[in-house]
Amino acid sequence: NFWPVGHIVDAHSYPHPDFPFESRFDEYVKVMGEFGGHGWAVHGHLWSASTEHWGYGRLSEEGRDELIGRYQESVRALLTLKKQGIAAGIYTQTTDVESEVNGLLTYDR
Repeated sequence: NFWPVGHIVDAHSYPHPDFPFESRFDEYVKVMGEFGGHGWAVHGHLWSASTEHWGYGRLSEEGRDELIGRYQESVRALLTLKKQGIAAGIYTQTTDVESEVNGLLTYDR
């Protein structure tokens, strides 16, 4: 939804950043308000081992290297959007570690 109030237009896209560059947004500061959510359930470091875990960008099945690769892909996409006029990007989530395991940290850090 877009309500023309203020000077910023904000888009959310999971897992990788994407922005709807449309002429109606030309006069606004463009922000990628949410992207990411690359989940990885790190066994032995979960809030509850019996909980079904999930992430916006699906859970990593390969582990650390897959998660790093997906994160790097998101950053590359954000850099491309920056060249097209995006002023900011916010990675979601850095500390989401319960049933939604989108955090870049584990529950016990």
